[in-house]
Amino acid sequence: MNTPSTNPRLAVVIAAGGIGSRFASGSDAKHKQCFELKGISLYMWCLRSFLQNKRIAEIIVVAHQDIQNQINSELVAQLPEEALQKVRVVPGGKTRQESVFRGLRELAGNKVSADYVLVHDAARPFIKQSLIDATIDSVIKYGACTVAVPVSDTIKRVEQDTVKETLDRSNLYAVHTPQAGRLDWLLKAHEDAAEKNVAATDDAFILERCGHEVKIVEGDKYNIKVTVADDLQICAALSDMFLSQIMDV
Repeated sequence: MNTPSTNPRLAVVIAAGGIGSRFASGSDAKHKQCFELKGISLYMWCLRSFLQNKRIAEIIVVAHQDIQNQINSELVAQLPEEALQKVRVVPGGKTRQESVFRGLRELAGNKVSADYVLVHDAARPFIKQSLIDATIDSVIKYGACTVAVPVSDTIKRVEQDTVKETLDRSNLYAVHTPQAGRLDWLLKAHEDAAEKNVAATDDAFILERCGHEVKIVEGDKYNIKVTVADDLQICAALSDMFLSQIMDV
């Protein structure tokens, strides 16, 4: 792939392929991406935010096969035609890593492919426009970046319920999404990880292991991730702050 142009094309991959095994079980089992805040599915919150950003040309939603039809139906019912033209839903893989890889390959197969890609978790509903723009600016300038916040708690390394070490938190960050990179870098790094059976929980690590320097974008405390059921209750309490932000789409 050629070096990105002076007028770069930006895309987003939204990872919505997980089954949310830590979120609910038994009779309550349901893909967490489909739980609702203010009557709006969780994944739709961040999707609408990315659609509002005029710098983003295309969005790939990588979804579990069990909810693809539901997502497609909701997109048609809730989004105007202009917005629908920017969004595609593709099947995810067995892991988040595989799902993102599929999304990247989908982008690379376009006649006009993206120069840069932002990868975001569908379970992070409250992504601000200022953070999207900061991520875009950083990835264009440096080629790879991740949103992160400094660790404020004291961090201890523990083995078998016993503290073994207290870590210096001054250089520690909690990593969020979006994580972003040049499409050619991300695609090649994912290909290499797949070939060598390297498992990763985030795309920054995949870029790091291929020698790419990943810059930090200062994150936002409200960019929380829904992992367990209690997180959804926290999001419900915060949702009024962000509802007006997403309703212009």
